[in-house]
Parts: sequence; C-alpha cells; structure tokens
Amino acid sequence: MSLRDTIGNTVRDETFDMGRVASRTFGAIGRNWVSFFTLAVITVVPQVVLSAYLGIDVMARNKPTDLAQLGHLYSMTGIAYLPALVLGSILQAALVHGTVSDLNGKKASFGDCLQTGLRTCLPVIGLSFLFGIALVIGFVLLVVPGVLMFLAWAVIVPVLVVENTGVFGAFGRSSELTKGHRWAILGLAVVVWLISIVLGLAILPFQSALTLPGGGLLATSPLLVINGVVRVITTTLIAVGTASVYYELRAIKEGIGPEQLAAVFD
Repeated sequence: MSLRDTIGNTVRDETFDMGRVASRTFGAIGRNWVSFFTLAVITVVPQVVLSAYLGIDVMARNKPTDLAQLGHLYSMTGIAYLPALVLGSILQAALVHGTVSDLNGKKASFGDCLQTGLRTCLPVIGLSFLFGIALVIGFVLLVVPGVLMFLAWAVIVPVLVVENTGVFGAFGRSSELTKGHRWAILGLAVVVWLISIVLGLAILPFQSALTLPGGGLLATSPLLVINGVVRVITTTLIAVGTASVYYELRAIKEGIGPEQLAAVFD
C-alpha cells in the first residue's frame, strides 16, 4: 500500500509508527499553536481557577484524615466536575477538528475549531461520561481490564467528531481501529504520562516561592499561572496526539490519506 503523507512523502509501512504519530502531533501544534493554545487557555483556565477557589488542590495536599474532611473534598470535586467535563469536551472536539483539518492540508481556523467543539459538545460529554464510568469499573475490578478498555477506546472522541458515529457507535468503531495496535498506543500513552509527571514535578520545588503573602486566590496566583500553563500544554498535547493516532490508524488500516479525508468538515 502506498499513501501520501501530510508532508508530501510516501508512506509504505502498514505498521503503527509512533515516530510518525509524534511528528504529526508536534507538526500540527507548531503550525496552529495560536489557535490551539488559545482554545486550551479559554477552556482550561476556568477549570484551574474554579479548583483553586474551591480549595480542591489544598485539601488534597493536606491529605484528609477523617470522613468529614474527605466528604468535603469529594463534594467540592463533584462541583468542579461538571464545568470541567463541559469545557474539556469542547476543547477535545475543537482540537480534533483542527488537527484533522491540518493533516489534510487545510488551515485550522480558530472559529471553525470552536464551532465544531460547541456543535459536538453534548455527544462528546455523553461519550466522556460513559467512558469514565467504564474505566472506573474496570480499574475497581482489576487494573488490567481498565487498561484494556482505555486502549480499545483510545480514539472514541476523534471517531465521534470525524465520522459522526453516535455515542455508542464510537466505542465499537474505536475498538475496531485500535485492534492489533494497542501495545503501540500504550507506549505513546506512557510517554505522554511521563511528560505530564515531569512537568508537574518540575514546579514542586518552587511552590513556596510562588506563593505570595496573605491568603486566597491572590496569594496563590503565581502558582496558578504556572499550573495553568502546564495544564494547557498537556491537554493540548493529549488531544492533538489522540487525533494523530486516529489519523495513523485510518491510514494504515484503511488506506485513508489526505485526499479521502479532505472533505470531512466541508
């Protein structure tokens, strides 16, 4: 099989290539960094501020020692969950649109990305909610079922946004696409996880220095800015990377290249 890659080269490898996925991911981000990071900022920053206002991070760091403290932490987390789910769903769908458009050689405009994010928000919310419940059940039963479900459904959001399969159809379609390539997807997921861990650990030594005298949000504002930057980078990387994995799977399993996907969002 011969496929024309997004940079004009010829791809003759039917195996999942992690290097190719990484190249597409960082290439798409580099070509559209203004649109992508602006979308991430307007959806991630409210989540960071709300979590700080509710004191979720502080309560978690203090390690609740009784049921009352633990219940308060869970209740505050629950309050923050819905806005995070809505904003996160908009961002995922928007960046999927932008990434697929870019890989098809089209300009990923901010307006088009946001429009797709808002239009597909409700089904992506439903998809993410069901996905989260399934993973929790899988990890509660045993770790292995949870990991297997995560790998099988790794591209459910791109499937839903690009192919308009519907919420339940996305699960089966994602499982079909990822079959035979889940170890490679796991490898990519571990790399992204390690990057997130490194970025998070990098700011730990500076937490005291980044906290101003006094209390409340103002005192922690420098730390919030740094945390926000880290969240923007990691969420953008994950969303664009997931869309690139989807593109790779379509290419190697179905022979879909830029020409066939060019009219997806027309």
